[in-house]
Amino acid sequence: MKHWRVCELSKNSKGASTAQIIDESEISKQIKFKLHETRTPFAPGTFGGEEKVRLNLDLNLNEYDCDLLTGIDEWVIKAIAQRSIDFFKVTKTEEEIRNMYKRTVTQHNSNGKDFAPTVKTKINMSGPFALRCWTEDKTKREYPEDWKLCRITPELFLKGLYFMPTMCGLILEVHDALVSEELTECPF
Repeated sequence: MKHWRVCELSKNSKGASTAQIIDESEISKQIKFKLHETRTPFAPGTFGGEEKVRLNLDLNLNEYDCDLLTGIDEWVIKAIAQRSIDFFKVTKTEEEIRNMYKRTVTQHNSNGKDFAPTVKTKINMSGPFALRCWTEDKTKREYPEDWKLCRITPELFLKGLYFMPTMCGLILEVHDALVSEELTECPF
């Protein structure tokens, strides 16, 4: 993170405010990193279930990946606070940024039972940045029928930050993933 930088704020065609995060030590300037093999608790989808090209893909996290993403969150909070006037048109303290920042890692609890922490990523199903799935022998493959039955090793692309009046957070995309489907065995 030593060479990372949050770029200037820009607005897209829909009026959403975003800022790229780049790695100035990389020729491509892109920030990519792999997570350990994991699973998804849900099939990729959208809020409300409508069909879209851009879907959410939640991934379970191990302790190492939780720590990695929590460290990135901390770096981002400090970086935003240092330049808050550039992003919000007013000066905000680190504590104010911390309170409005949507954490990358979500810890789920239902009826007193803890579930694995997750990270919400975005996947594109078509277009130039469509998700590419790979086999263990590095051959391109189709999307799995049931994502919940797969082992997934994703490469995350830190696309940047989104900004809204009361919240901000990271945009993480998966462009490539090693996907292994579990074979279901006959119970007889």
